[in-house]
Amino acid sequence: MTDNVPESLAIASHEEAPAAAVERPSALTNYLQEVLTDFFFKKLLGEETYNTVTAELVEEGYTQEQIEQECQDIRKGEHIGGRVFEKIAKAKFNGDVVKTWHAIASPEVQAKVASVAASIGVPEEWVLHTFHIETAGTMRHDIGNNGGYYGYIQIGKAAAKELQITPEALRALGPVEQLDYVEQYWHLHMPKGGYETPGDLYAVVAASSAGRRGMHEVIYPKGGSAYENNRLWAQYSEENGITRASYSAMMRDRYPSLYDEDGTPRRDFPEYKKPVVATTAEQSAEANKEPETLWDRVTAYFSS
Repeated sequence: MTDNVPESLAIASHEEAPAAAVERPSALTNYLQEVLTDFFFKKLLGEETYNTVTAELVEEGYTQEQIEQECQDIRKGEHIGGRVFEKIAKAKFNGDVVKTWHAIASPEVQAKVASVAASIGVPEEWVLHTFHIETAGTMRHDIGNNGGYYGYIQIGKAAAKELQITPEALRALGPVEQLDYVEQYWHLHMPKGGYETPGDLYAVVAASSAGRRGMHEVIYPKGGSAYENNRLWAQYSEENGITRASYSAMMRDRYPSLYDEDGTPRRDFPEYKKPVVATTAEQSAEANKEPETLWDRVTAYFSS
């Protein structure tokens, strides 16, 4: 997408993902994180599949250290996406990126996404599939494009100003913190009747004014720069241009699992409910114990 899209957030380019500065943990903490991460992914994939995936990545040019670091980042909710994530998705989940995300994203990030979805009155799967399309399939919070759009829903300069945050400050946020601004954006632009379909949720990401438009009212007219520069949207154009109905048609076409056979949007997704690997934090939460993950407790202990 180009930077000539008024009132709009743009779909990410897979290539652009600025690296955020991170405070490096101690050597001992790093070692413990490596051990815990290695254990998690071996349990998730099974040791044979884990070894096969690792061997394939090494053949592609990855070092063992790069694989371990990317796995650590995935568990923390950072840098989800990329080749390691894709390999895991293909090996375990038949390429289903959202199902993979449910299985391996950290409990903190998963809980925050669930909170955002509940706050705006939609299933979290609608939220996740919107992230999927906007992040070019990576599910990464730190992905951007050449037009200056960034994050889970590709926030641009105008949207950042509306949210009272600078683009630079937005880029410095971790995934959980960024989701506060994603939630705020969806509240600001919620249609009067709420988000009734996945298409409604995506439409206000594509055009902030969409929530104030009728279903067949033109948002981006044919011949305009936004129309011409967005071939994906244009595929679903109505006679005079792109409408809310266009975005609904696009979401139905790209993500049929979000809809029943009669086209009714689904609100219950049992296939995504239970992660393949239960984490310590999830088990603790069910028992009403402290919500920190084992990872966080170990890191805090050895960093103090």
